[in-house]
Amino acid sequence: MSLPKAIAVLAALALALGLTACANREFIAEHGSPPPATPGLNAWIVSGRAIWHTDDGGAGWTRQLERAPRQLVGIAFADASHGWAVGTHGLILATTNGGVSWKAQASSGPHLWQVACVDARHVWAIGPAGELVSTTDGGASWHTQVVPGVAHSTSGDVGLAFADARRGWVAAGHLIWRTSDGGATWTVQRRRPGEWLAAVACSDARHAWAVGKAGDDAPLVLATSDGGATWQRQHVGRAGLSYGNFALSAVACSGDRLAWAGSSSQQLLTLTSDGGRTWQVERLPGASVYAMAAADAGHVVFTTNGQPILFSGDGGLTWNASGKTHWLDDAAQGVAAISMGTE
Repeated sequence: MSLPKAIAVLAALALALGLTACANREFIAEHGSPPPATPGLNAWIVSGRAIWHTDDGGAGWTRQLERAPRQLVGIAFADASHGWAVGTHGLILATTNGGVSWKAQASSGPHLWQVACVDARHVWAIGPAGELVSTTDGGASWHTQVVPGVAHSTSGDVGLAFADARRGWVAAGHLIWRTSDGGATWTVQRRRPGEWLAAVACSDARHAWAVGKAGDDAPLVLATSDGGATWQRQHVGRAGLSYGNFALSAVACSGDRLAWAGSSSQQLLTLTSDGGRTWQVERLPGASVYAMAAADAGHVVFTTNGQPILFSGDGGLTWNASGKTHWLDDAAQGVAAISMGTE
């Protein structure tokens, strides 16, 4: 199915079904049934010092790395072969074979909490005070700098996203920065004291979302369709209906119309299928969102504050729980997802 058709189908389903179906809530509350096997839907998660992988949409998992040298926090894949995992004290692990083997590329320096890559050569990772490391040769060499003005965070609330080898964003505190030279220099695009931003995602060099908490304690979604020249706040939920005070802490997107955001402080997930004109909200009893990744327009995965790992094959309308029984030694942190021809 083409992306425009997929978007149209998902938008129609979202309008018809909504995200507050009782069956979906009951399923989430009970951790539901495992995902159906979806060959070609790859996902990786980091949990403690381990890396886990599924190649069938969460129906089955394999531990690819038993024990990294230190705690792992973030993971990203450019394609089904090339990926990077980052963690404390500058730990960077890389794979060129889909995670069958992992090799340390750096093992000292600042803590690294988020990692982004756009191909097999261009990778960036960022730490709690804006410490940025980057490579343009697949990790043979790494360069260190600092994104100026990032306030130190002890909770990992620093967002990082790149659209291509030159253009990307960092979101943290009340600021959004943009680079157009691969991270060599950064310019503040938005400064709004009182806001708190935790995550950012982009589908291309023009379309991006940043999420967090507004000054009025409402969930905050900011969107740009012009590369960040302007950022517009988007309303979460139905007009006239308040979901209380909560922060959004994770975001993922596919194309310029589909985006998902979740909260680690409240058990809520929100979805748009129309570029942010409307955001539907779903309550997730027992499942706070930690990290999110979209493999394509239909396939989305997020980690929770423990288990399960939740997968959707219909753009977030319904979810299946991977890992109903205890199998992780530590809570899952970062997640990456790649689709290889799933339908």
